[in-house]
Amino acid sequence: MNQIIGEFIESSLKNQWCPTRVTKQFDVFESDWPFLQIDFEDDFKKMHEECIQNDHLFVGHRQKDKHLSYSHEGWGALTLHGIRPDATEHYDQYGLSEPDYNWTEVCELFPTCTKFLKKLGYRSYDRVRIMRLAPGGYIMPHADGKGRIFGPLNIAINNPDGCGFYFDKWGKVPFKQGTGFFLDIGNVHAVYNNSDEPRYHFIVHGDINEKLITKALNQIPKKEYHQSYSKIKPINKITIVGGGTSGWLTAAYLLKNLKFDCEIVLIEKKESESVGVGEATIPGFREFMEGCGFSVEDWFEPIEATFKSGALFTDWQKEGSDLWNPFAFPSFETLQTNLLNLWTKNKDLDYFTYACSSYNINVNDNKIDPFNIENYAYHVNCSKLVQFIKSKIIDKITYLSCEVQKVNRNSKDGVESIVLDTGESIQSDLYVDCTGWKRLLGSKPDTVDCSDRLFCDTAVTGHIPYENIETEMVPYTNCCAVDHGWIWKIPTQSRIGSGLVFNREITSLEEAKKYFVKYWNNRIDIDSLKVLDWTPFYHKNFWQDNVVCVGLSAGFIEPLESTGIALICVGICEISEALTECNYTDLNVEVFNLKLKCVFEEAIDYVNMHYSHNKREHGKFWKFVQDNFNFTDVQKYYENETLNNPYTLPTDGDYSSQLIGGDSSSLYRGENWSMFMCQLLDKQLIEPKQDGLSKDQSRSLIINFYNNQIKKYSKFILHSDFIKGVKLPDSNQKTICYGVYNQRKSINNFSMYLRSKGATLFYLNRINKDLKIICRDEIHEILQEALDCGYGYCVVQSSGCTLKSFNFDEEIADFIENNNFGIAGHILNWPGKWLELHPQFFIVNVSAWESVGCPEFGDWYSEEQMLPVIERSVENFHDDYTPIWVKYSGREEMQPNSGRGWNILRSMLVNNFPVITLSEKLRLNKFYYYPECDTEKFEDSIKTLTPYEGQNWNQKTMLSEVKSVKDQIWLFNSETMDITNGGSFDLVANTASGFKLLDIFRNGKLNENGKVIVYDFNVKSLQWYKHFHSWKNTNLVDCIRSFSQKDHFTWSGKTSNEYFEDGSFVGLYNDLMNYFGGPKNFGRYWRLFKKTPTKFVVVDLYQEPEKFANIFVGKGRKFINLSNIFSTDATTIIYGHNEVQSCQQKCLSSLYVVDPEIQISIFDFWNRHLVGKIGDIL
Repeated sequence: MNQIIGEFIESSLKNQWCPTRVTKQFDVFESDWPFLQIDFEDDFKKMHEECIQNDHLFVGHRQKDKHLSYSHEGWGALTLHGIRPDATEHYDQYGLSEPDYNWTEVCELFPTCTKFLKKLGYRSYDRVRIMRLAPGGYIMPHADGKGRIFGPLNIAINNPDGCGFYFDKWGKVPFKQGTGFFLDIGNVHAVYNNSDEPRYHFIVHGDINEKLITKALNQIPKKEYHQSYSKIKPINKITIVGGGTSGWLTAAYLLKNLKFDCEIVLIEKKESESVGVGEATIPGFREFMEGCGFSVEDWFEPIEATFKSGALFTDWQKEGSDLWNPFAFPSFETLQTNLLNLWTKNKDLDYFTYACSSYNINVNDNKIDPFNIENYAYHVNCSKLVQFIKSKIIDKITYLSCEVQKVNRNSKDGVESIVLDTGESIQSDLYVDCTGWKRLLGSKPDTVDCSDRLFCDTAVTGHIPYENIETEMVPYTNCCAVDHGWIWKIPTQSRIGSGLVFNREITSLEEAKKYFVKYWNNRIDIDSLKVLDWTPFYHKNFWQDNVVCVGLSAGFIEPLESTGIALICVGICEISEALTECNYTDLNVEVFNLKLKCVFEEAIDYVNMHYSHNKREHGKFWKFVQDNFNFTDVQKYYENETLNNPYTLPTDGDYSSQLIGGDSSSLYRGENWSMFMCQLLDKQLIEPKQDGLSKDQSRSLIINFYNNQIKKYSKFILHSDFIKGVKLPDSNQKTICYGVYNQRKSINNFSMYLRSKGATLFYLNRINKDLKIICRDEIHEILQEALDCGYGYCVVQSSGCTLKSFNFDEEIADFIENNNFGIAGHILNWPGKWLELHPQFFIVNVSAWESVGCPEFGDWYSEEQMLPVIERSVENFHDDYTPIWVKYSGREEMQPNSGRGWNILRSMLVNNFPVITLSEKLRLNKFYYYPECDTEKFEDSIKTLTPYEGQNWNQKTMLSEVKSVKDQIWLFNSETMDITNGGSFDLVANTASGFKLLDIFRNGKLNENGKVIVYDFNVKSLQWYKHFHSWKNTNLVDCIRSFSQKDHFTWSGKTSNEYFEDGSFVGLYNDLMNYFGGPKNFGRYWRLFKKTPTKFVVVDLYQEPEKFANIFVGKGRKFINLSNIFSTDATTIIYGHNEVQSCQQKCLSSLYVVDPEIQISIFDFWNRHLVGKIGDIL
């Protein structure tokens, strides 16, 4: 044996690998598997005989490798499908640029072999060869390329004893006669025939029949695990035992976030009772529900939600003394400090008024900020929450209404199976225990007792009807200290959830019930009270073998600080994180348990802290707390930081992350502790924080912040008033309006005026938000209406100004939020002239405009007049007349040549309202094409798409962009991918752009014998789609790169034709694959498209609506995706918005005449997404 081969085999056999069972979603091509076995039952004895009979035909293979020191010996081949029988290597070795493969003439000598190969059902065959290795022959260690090259199918026609195929790091491939292996030949491998007869194998290259892959995966024995893979546990099925809040939240989140096919089963008792606690949330609940696929607009009313700005602890530290834990933690990022740091240098200022001003508005006045509701947490009715989720997902999971009769455990303290009261036995890959304190599936002894740090173990709970909803529906959770413990009050829309929390060794149950009823002045019946008792605990191993505990089965602290739902959400998110693949490992379990332990420990220490420094003088419970309280290491750390750190209070860091060296999914971070430390500790002992600001500077900032808050409070509304008519508004709707200055006098061509104004309105309306838009002939009229309607800011645009960003409303709101100004806009300072405010786009602080006397805008004025002397930046945005900033010098003098807007600018400046320029983002995300300049010529140039001599840069740029659209091929969809029209179709039509068409195949919406129409006005786009339809395999990147006109591809955010160097391409490509469930599924739908009869049609829907409609004459159910044909930038410019509306109507009407039942999907002329029957849409 060759020495190199011998050493290679010896090393290889130390690393033997075997496969494991996998899920349906598993993609072997994307895995690291070196091989995949498939067994055949065909007549390989006959095939072997054919090889022996024709042995003389085999030729030497890879002879050129000799000079590369490979020195293969006895390696031969014969080509059955390829260029010719003796051309056994890649076509480029024969000087060819493209393969011309066919079944060769020797196939007649190998009838059994050829029949077998054709039966494999490859969609297309590349090279197909029989490889011969002579007795004593060997193939030296080599790889056939760089990276993973998985797919060639190697099938043993015979495999004599002593013959072996070896991978460098994966061991021996177990070939035997009739066994095939899909191989990763990018791995180093070698072959040795230590026998006295030739070895014959097929090697098949081509577009694989995926049924072969499925067959191979299904042939993997269920219990064939190799040691190195023994800890990988595949997931095909997850069973959730227990409904309630934890069970249904788990089902909803996993259903939305698992990236692989997995059956989710939920088993719930027929009459499941709510525990009655855990109805308050902390920030993050809204985002968690969005992660489940539920928007706040969907669930707010059904679950009777109200807003929660924080938690008030009444009479807590001592009688008559409150503690306030808000969610807002004001900071000054540019100064790298925060409000609490500033307060430590001015502790004579009242803490609640100045350091924690939300106390005044939320607690004293019961008001909320209706424009920033995303900053709130929520109170919820948990029973209604469960009902809501159940109604949304019950038909998407396997739901069983029954009880668990028996749990059969495995040897690892996990679950082998569960038996239901119906007699049915359920087996699952993973079980989620949501059975509450019963812990039906979890290991009950495996818990950590936390009663040494927590003082409560019982609660009596009930629902209290409102007496005065205005005073009792408060926007916070109220925890009231009483002699026996404390009482929570959680207002929902229909009632107050409340409970008395106490220690049953100090207060008897009957005493607690009577006290609670008396506290509420008999507003609740004593017999209706629920009793909850617990020992504070959490699991040592939340995840044990194949059982994960979530909710009360994982642990329970006590109701203080709303840990219930928060800990449920953390547990669910961590499960999802662990199951990013279709399996999990022991490492996933270990990390999960560590994270959950840290979160529970952190929450316990945080709750424990609330009982520290207590000075209450009444009640046995509080005397017990004072006598038995022990400070945790965590609290000692935060107290020391608060008292002695000379620079800052604790903020973003959390103690747990310091212990484990990373993020611990923290619920309560440094700022939460700081808020409490400043209230619990003697404030005189707190070290003033040296953040670079003096005491006076800090005081000024605090006072200014307070004054600004007071101004904002004037727009806040009573919590109960908001809830009564809750329609969650966009945070900008009531503060910002948009004005369109018609420019009717400036644009002296009426059709051009309509075109310009239509374009401005199109861009304003296309974001599909209910903006307030005021169109007037005079700027003063716009501002007056904005003032009369109560808006704080007015964004004024001239006709012909377009806001290109789809997020312009958010960008403008951010600009307003972060800048103090009277006016912001394009401020021009021409040499020898006073300032000009260009009317194309500017923002007015309406309150400031009112306070300076509601001045007129001001037109050009050449005469001298008294004007402010201006200081300006040396730098300009461009040229010499666009200063970066301007400001009032404090004096005035006679000056000539005032530009447009001079009057409103003067009024703002002399009254000390800043005049500022627009941010770079706002400047770049809008475009103005000066329709008032050379109006007639400009209109002609649009019609011909030809610039005229002397045309301004903006107009020429717009024409250039419009012209480029004619040749652009949109590679990815800029619209939503899903096709939501109901039913299935006999004929489907789609534009030649993006991949939305494949959603038809993803959802099985094309009937048997159905047909596809691909249409477009752009010939290049149709050529691309023909290429896509006929491409030989399912490698999308290769398909794109091979397209002859690939330089015409475009996509949102494109910066480069080097696709994988363009971040926007990579992001959109990944989004595409994720949408369709990975490359394997994308390829499956692509292949279905390839097999579908498809017609490609050139048609312009603007010019040829009747031609388009005629395509759909005939029987059958039809679907047309009209995409955004009638809501593009280019068509709005070319035709004008009025004409676009008319063209859309003509197109839809023509289709309606042909068949009023046609289903369509369209983004209409305002970019509204409409789906349904064409008759209904018309």
